[in-house]
Amino acid sequence: MCNKIFVYGTLKRDGGAYRLMQEAGAKFLSSTQTVPEFTMYQGGFPMVKEGGHTAIKGELFEFEALEDIIGVDRYEGHPELFERKVVQLDKNTQAWMYIFKRRVEYATLVADGTYHNH
Repeated sequence: MCNKIFVYGTLKRDGGAYRLMQEAGAKFLSSTQTVPEFTMYQGGFPMVKEGGHTAIKGELFEFEALEDIIGVDRYEGHPELFERKVVQLDKNTQAWMYIFKRRVEYATLVADGTYHNH
């Protein structure tokens, strides 16, 4: 079972929801990115969809057990709004990541794959 999670938005260390990662006991490993197979949008919050040619930039964390990130799952609306899936990161690493499940409307394309929290 995968015990790593890749986050790209408000769950990062400088994000407004980082406390949820701390509560889950997630340990920061590194800043990294996905393979270039996604598309990122921003519309009040970041949304990543499968498909595309963008590497998503974010942070990699490790956790003890999948049950530890239940609070993070709730925050992300898993599995209705976002689905937690194992994805390929660079350096031959795999991790869980939240993929947006709904149609993207009224959102801006984030061409460089970096969420800008403003």
